[in-house]
Amino acid sequence: MKENKGLLETTYIFVGFSLIALILTGSIFLINKTRNVSREYGYIGRTPEQINTMYFSGEGKVNTQPDIAIVSMGLSVQKYKVSDAQKESSQKMNAFINKVKEMGVETKDIKTENYNIYTQYDWTSGRQVFKGYELSQNVKIKIRDLDKISDIISLAGEYSLNQVGNLTFDIDNKEEFIKQAREEAIQKAKENAIRTADELGIELGRIISFNESSGTSQIYNGYRLMDSAKAMNESAGSSAQIESGSADIIVNVNIGYELQ
Repeated sequence: MKENKGLLETTYIFVGFSLIALILTGSIFLINKTRNVSREYGYIGRTPEQINTMYFSGEGKVNTQPDIAIVSMGLSVQKYKVSDAQKESSQKMNAFINKVKEMGVETKDIKTENYNIYTQYDWTSGRQVFKGYELSQNVKIKIRDLDKISDIISLAGEYSLNQVGNLTFDIDNKEEFIKQAREEAIQKAKENAIRTADELGIELGRIISFNESSGTSQIYNGYRLMDSAKAMNESAGSSAQIESGSADIIVNVNIGYELQ
């Protein structure tokens, strides 16, 4: 009996220590969990630490001559049957495109800009009456030999094209000019930063942000292309002189500094 009693007491002691250990473990877990939740709650919605910053801008500009011209030329045809409109448009546009190729424009530089067919109606005695179809087709032509601009535009009259416009001049490979303008813009922004910091008596730290935007500003003699095309056709092949003018490659940068 004494042995059984001793074994039972030992079992009670072991179970008691186990319960105490389990309670302590659970308490530690709850304490840590509560502390972590409290920290997490403390950071939600809290404004990040503010860094004193100052921003400076600079502009770089490189003037150059455009080396390509881009013009849109096409035809609008109205017929009662859509097949008739397609036939006339295809004949005139194909003949025009073949002529443009003969003048040295490569296939890769001729791109169909749009091809649309619209239903036409008239209003008679308050009701809609079917009139036919209008087919509109335009191609965008990149002209690399600027001396041929006038001759190509004059083809509008020869092939009865009635949609000519959007003449623009550009630089075919402008990355080198953009690089030059970017370097100038960064240099100006840095000089502005140093000068301003000296005037204000502040010290600039590391650069923390940089933004860049670029574009091309074109300056050339504009005119109405359709009127010029008709005039050139009526003057027995004489071509008006078209000047490409100049182009400014412009890059603007904005640099952000951390204040020490």
